[in-house]
Amino acid sequence: MCVDINPNGITDEELDELELTLYTKSKSWEHENEYRLIFHNFANKTYTFGLEIVAEILLGVDVCDNNIELLLENLKKTNSKAKVKQLVISDSHYSFNLKDI
Repeated sequence: MCVDINPNGITDEELDELELTLYTKSKSWEHENEYRLIFHNFANKTYTFGLEIVAEILLGVDVCDNNIELLLENLKKTNSKAKVKQLVISDSHYSFNLKDI
């Protein structure tokens, strides 16, 4: 299964569940210094941040290839230096590995 970032056709219930998931952070990760920016229903708006604001982007295991390509295209357009990595399920352990994109 692939997670598509296109919100067309998503129900209110699905959107509520998605938001709850995105806003929830496990206690085991509380040491990480991160901010989560979540925008929806803002298709015609642009937000500008300094290039140094985003240092790294971590993608989940189910992110679709077309969404990765879209992200990389947009990062390239903005000359972002953010590192992009994707979680990959380990073949040998009950864990994830990070793959550079």
